[in-house]
Amino acid sequence: MPTSPNFKRVATKRGRGSRASALPNNASRATALANHAQRDSVLPTTAFDASPLPMTQALASGNSDLASGNSDLASSVSAPTMSAQVIRQDESAHPLDGPAPTGRRINTTISTQSVRCAMSVIPVRIDQTPGEICETPGCTVDRVNGTISITMQRDEQLPTRMVVIAANLNGRFPTFATLRIADQYRMDGQLRIEGTIVNEPADDFLSAQKLSPRIEAQNFSFGYGAPREVLKQWESIGVIRRYLVDRILTCPGCNSIPTWRNACPGCGSARFETRQLIHHFACAHIGETHSFETPEGGLSCPKCRAKHLIVGADFQYTSGPLECLDCAESGCQPVLGCMCHRCMHRFAPSEATEMEVHGYHFERMDLLDLVAASQ
Repeated sequence: MPTSPNFKRVATKRGRGSRASALPNNASRATALANHAQRDSVLPTTAFDASPLPMTQALASGNSDLASGNSDLASSVSAPTMSAQVIRQDESAHPLDGPAPTGRRINTTISTQSVRCAMSVIPVRIDQTPGEICETPGCTVDRVNGTISITMQRDEQLPTRMVVIAANLNGRFPTFATLRIADQYRMDGQLRIEGTIVNEPADDFLSAQKLSPRIEAQNFSFGYGAPREVLKQWESIGVIRRYLVDRILTCPGCNSIPTWRNACPGCGSARFETRQLIHHFACAHIGETHSFETPEGGLSCPKCRAKHLIVGADFQYTSGPLECLDCAESGCQPVLGCMCHRCMHRFAPSEATEMEVHGYHFERMDLLDLVAASQ
């Protein structure tokens, strides 16, 4: 009886690179297979069968490489073989508002959710004032690309590319968001608009930077990123709320912000100076510095004629009285005064006008609020 070839040794030698000398010929291989057809000592599959499991078995067993977003494994999966369970795993591994991973099929029935609540759509005109308010029973949110779809009972398209949407999602107070319209069209006798929420402060005219008061250098007063008249119209319909920021003292003539400084009590000018004096210790004479100066460059007391005076030993410097350069008043003490650099008015602090500075608050809505409301 011919001896059967050793398959384990053959497999081992194949792994060591001795393929030509270890493999049996075709006749011997056929004989060995015939002799061992009824026996259980066939070589285990892992010893020679290196082919991977079918892809359907990997998906059914929840392969960890696919669930973790392995690009090589996911790219080898054809779209028809992906089950709904795998799509959910793949979807949960990425942010709601992020782009869809390349090469993966997205199930729109899972990523799109409907929000059923009363909503208002307010068009934003070219001058940023609010347009006619439109009511809608809800919207549709695409969690993958962040698109919001709204259907309204309206015959004509909105004459704008920006709207403000309002909804009471938490049951306590309404929230708002600025929506940039990407497309609008008629469908089933209704107007449907699609867009995304504006999150960039530079593009959102109701951003916090534009609703907070700031000093305008051209007129020395507080202003906003939008005209006051526009903000008052949005406040009148309840989209933004006004709150007190500070109280300031302004010019009684033009309500500009003045400067506060030490000033002359006579004319309110800040243009005054003090002259330097010398106090001679020996004779107690006090005079201006130029009266002590000699042609030779030294110092001599004009009262007692003492020469070659040394600072600290014979005399000391001291400050003289104030002298206003505008009204020439001398010997006065400076007082606190105000100066308006818009109308050039000088006035005392008691004459200033008190003014309130307000800011505006916008209760902002984001995409996650809509997603949470749909669950």
